[in-house]
Formats: sequence, structure tokens, C-alpha cells
Amino acid sequence: MLLNRHLAIIKEQAIAHKLSKDYRSASDIKDQHSQVDVRVVAWADSAITLRAYIWTDSQEDGFLLKTDLYYSVKKEFGANGIEIPYPHRTIVYKNNEQK
Repeated sequence: MLLNRHLAIIKEQAIAHKLSKDYRSASDIKDQHSQVDVRVVAWADSAITLRAYIWTDSQEDGFLLKTDLYYSVKKEFGANGIEIPYPHRTIVYKNNEQK
């Protein structure tokens, strides 16, 4: 399933980032809970909105991690043939209307 590849890329990029922290407990690790959770949070006309839950040491680190991930995830999506959707509009002019 393609959505699983999207989620995996986001997780991989988040875990690899130097500001990402692993705050799982020993039991979380034993139970194989992921360091990063990525979830579908909304459907839109031309999008499925995903949200990653990632730990950092501070809000400032969280902001830097987020902006870095926008770049690295987009780059990985492109390398894997995954396109970011955007709406397409078709404008139809009726007879005698100015264009």
C-alpha cells in the first residue's frame, strides 16, 4: 500500500534527524512501540493530512526539526516517485463571454 510507504519515509527521516529524541520507556521498547508515530488526521479535496509525533528536547528544537523534515521528506518523496497533490482547476468560458 502506497500510504504505508509515505508513513515509513516520514518515520525514517524523523528518526534519523539529529534533534529527534527517543523517550520511550523500557516497556515501550520491549513492546516494540515506534519512536515516531505518524497518523492520518484529516481528509481534504486533494490531500490526506498526516501528522508525525516526534520528541525533541525543546520547542525550538521541535521547530527546527519540523522545518528540516519538510525539506527532507519532500526530497525522499520525489526520490520514491511520490507526488504531492494539488488542486487542478478547469475554467470553461461560455459563448460570447469575454476571456
